[in-house]
Amino acid sequence: MTREGRKYIIKVLFTISFAFLSTGFYIELSDRLSYTDPRNTASSVEYDKVTITPADKNDVLGFVNVPSGGGESIDPNTGGNTGENTGKNDNPSGNTGGNTGGNSGGNTGGNTVNNTGGNSGGNIGGNTGGNTGGNTGGNTGGNTGGNTGGNTSGNVTPTPKPDPTPPVTDLAKANNELRKSIESIYGIAVSYGSETDGYTVSGITAVSLSTDTEINSALTQLNSALAKYPSGFFQEFSNNGYGSKFKLKILLIKRYTSSGNIGDITGLTAFGNPLVTISIAMDYPFNDSFYHEVYHYTEYFMQMNGANFVSWSDFNPTGFVYNGSVDASLSYSKTKNPTAYFVNNYAQTSVDEDRASTFEYMTASYKADCYNSHEYPIWKKSNYMSNMIDAYFSTVSPSVTEYWERFYISMREIFINDNNLKIEDLDYEVIRVKVVLINEDGNIILVHNNNTYQFPGGHVEDGEDMIEAVKREIREETGMIDVKVFEPFMLIKTYAMNYFNSGKNVCNKIYYFLVHCHEKVSINEEELDELEKQSNFSIVYIKEEKLKDFLDYHTLN
Repeated sequence: MTREGRKYIIKVLFTISFAFLSTGFYIELSDRLSYTDPRNTASSVEYDKVTITPADKNDVLGFVNVPSGGGESIDPNTGGNTGENTGKNDNPSGNTGGNTGGNSGGNTGGNTVNNTGGNSGGNIGGNTGGNTGGNTGGNTGGNTGGNTGGNTSGNVTPTPKPDPTPPVTDLAKANNELRKSIESIYGIAVSYGSETDGYTVSGITAVSLSTDTEINSALTQLNSALAKYPSGFFQEFSNNGYGSKFKLKILLIKRYTSSGNIGDITGLTAFGNPLVTISIAMDYPFNDSFYHEVYHYTEYFMQMNGANFVSWSDFNPTGFVYNGSVDASLSYSKTKNPTAYFVNNYAQTSVDEDRASTFEYMTASYKADCYNSHEYPIWKKSNYMSNMIDAYFSTVSPSVTEYWERFYISMREIFINDNNLKIEDLDYEVIRVKVVLINEDGNIILVHNNNTYQFPGGHVEDGEDMIEAVKREIREETGMIDVKVFEPFMLIKTYAMNYFNSGKNVCNKIYYFLVHCHEKVSINEEELDELEKQSNFSIVYIKEEKLKDFLDYHTLN
């Protein structure tokens, strides 16, 4: 729906709100929580670590320390041999720069895991033999890529004949163009395919994507996820006084492997110089892992600028300590209790994983019940995190609803109180939901009932939560059952004196949601109440651009 269309709906709903005085819906909402800039009392903290996203967030995995010096096992420059060298030069044209790994047989510094004899560029110490440049003894390829310690004396392994260069497919060209576009727009680096061969951190090794189709799918998903962030967001990491230390490199891989039991790991973040490297395993759902790991990157940046999250413990159970133990009764994913303190078991293992796991829920494709009230702990945690991001990123504004804020921000509120009633004058509330339902053809779905046109909706039943009420009303009035994304955008609240001549003063609340649907309408007579059956209940489709004229006419008549 266009901005103008939504603005017009709000104006019209204000005009016709009295027609819905018998409607309403209840949820505790308030103005967005104010915050104190945490930089006033913050101290800078710097650390090197790897963060891990498991496929099942209920599995408990601890931190893995990055070896001193960073945690990068793949050089930013590609053009040499990466991966597992076995005693000969595998690069047909010679190692000419940027080979990952180390020279074995005498190298005492900078060797990458799994290199067992290959020559690599960029090692700066510990090579024996005294040859300070190039391979001696008949290696015709010549290592000229920066071995400043010299190759081992007597390296006479002949250079093998080069394999035929495989043809570059149209899809491979398209992948490269998409990669260039992503790197240009977001100021990050992206690697895939053979470029990630041998990437190893703390004993965990990447298995690379091997087909152009896999790579294209990975790049497409990455491009879509990056677009959810504000324009210029990722450029801020390297433009705030820390230079390339916060430059992001994303490795799109197939999965991880290790000689030990690592479980199902879906993402890793390695903090080091000059890059922060996030690797994502495409064998698992992409978005959860990506948003989780990017939040680690985001928080690392905020901490380096002074953020300390001093109030976080206020949202946890009294006396709770992050010590690796897990209580499933506190996890939303296990209990579906909206008052749960943690989104899943993995969030209980450390404070960093708590916030990154919470961010997954903030960026999910559907709204969880733990966001139905600002009194719920997970709602409070999400709002607190959002305020912190607002404080440390100039591209993020409190006045703009970011993608990760759409489930818990306060709706726009219209308040009508013609009789100047006070809260203490009210006897009870009438609560109702209404849905601005848009199908895949761009039609807005209205219901015609008792000679009036209305948005689908109705009362919230006792004990029913917000999302369930919306789903039920959509199912009853349209027959659609597969509706997942709900965007709340307005509340009309009315204080009504002598409500329907009942002698009671009532607070009437109507909560409006914008919902996009893909199913066909199929009315089931058995779902309609008696009044609806008697009043010739029917469905009307109105094109968005025609809605203004339609409501103008029918509101006045």
